[in-house]
Amino acid sequence: MPDKSIESYMLEFKAFLETEKGKEISAERDINQHFFQKDLRGKLDDFTTSTLEEVLGHLWSMAVWGNKSYYAGRIVEMNSGGLPTVVRYLRELYAPRDPVETYAAMVGSFHGMGPSSISEALSYLHPDQFIPWNKQTRIALGKLGVLPELQKTYSLTPAQYRAFIGRCEALAGTLAKAGLPGDYYILDFCFYWLAQVAGEAVGVITPAVAGWSHDEIKEAIDKIGVTLGFTSQEEVFVGKGARVDCIWTARIGNLGVVKMVFEVQKSGSIDSLVLNLQKAATDPSVQKIVAVSDASQLERIRHEVEGLKYALADKLVFWDVNDVQRVLEHLLSASDILRRTGIYNN
Repeated sequence: MPDKSIESYMLEFKAFLETEKGKEISAERDINQHFFQKDLRGKLDDFTTSTLEEVLGHLWSMAVWGNKSYYAGRIVEMNSGGLPTVVRYLRELYAPRDPVETYAAMVGSFHGMGPSSISEALSYLHPDQFIPWNKQTRIALGKLGVLPELQKTYSLTPAQYRAFIGRCEALAGTLAKAGLPGDYYILDFCFYWLAQVAGEAVGVITPAVAGWSHDEIKEAIDKIGVTLGFTSQEEVFVGKGARVDCIWTARIGNLGVVKMVFEVQKSGSIDSLVLNLQKAATDPSVQKIVAVSDASQLERIRHEVEGLKYALADKLVFWDVNDVQRVLEHLLSASDILRRTGIYNN
């Protein structure tokens, strides 16, 4: 159940729009929308990694990446075919079809651009038809008590997305009753306000339950590593043939390279996970092996590794998915504060 009525939230949001912070965020949103609607299309014929950095700079979902140049390079590397493939996917944004179908075609194929980034870009291009699907939206839906069955879903199917948009139509109508434009563009801003501004403290995050996503947590670990100054890679081999979800690498003076290995366990065989961790431990450059899951799964893993202290060489530690989410939220908040105060632009 929502803490307040939806109508009360909408009236508070209307008042927020008149504040200096509300006007500042609104102006930034308009700049981002103009970039995707007017500027980007004309840059696709002469596209460079610098242009890709611009794209990332106009997506709030990419705010945590302080070094846009680094991540632009990673996106080029992650997509087979390099920069031409990146351009081909960006052209897909402008395809003359239902944006839900464009979203479904791009998510999972355009590596380095997840559901939040793709849906945000599409929402700038189709503000009357489409609305972003990201963590802020899911938090807002929780506050409003809307679509509980989707609030832990990382990426929506076309059918789920259409159900979400259908519910948004009614919410946009509530905005109109409050004297605001009853469209998805303003509703998305309202979702952001509900999640970030209207009392959703960074340290108070909805606990992860059975619906948490393996891919979302893996992506969060990757973002945290890069933000902390590590070189981070997803889905790589280490040790004696262990393919792990993420590795953070750092070069420390004359000591050489040190690595931290992360394995996210949502379901499946604990025995297979433990074997993978043992293989990873054989690499002498691996300093820590981090098993990542929810509390119940971590307890199972702890039980399975009892007696393997020698094989894992005291490298194994445990990280709850709730704490992963908290760390990322803190980093996002810090990045936003530094950016808005003008300490750096990224």
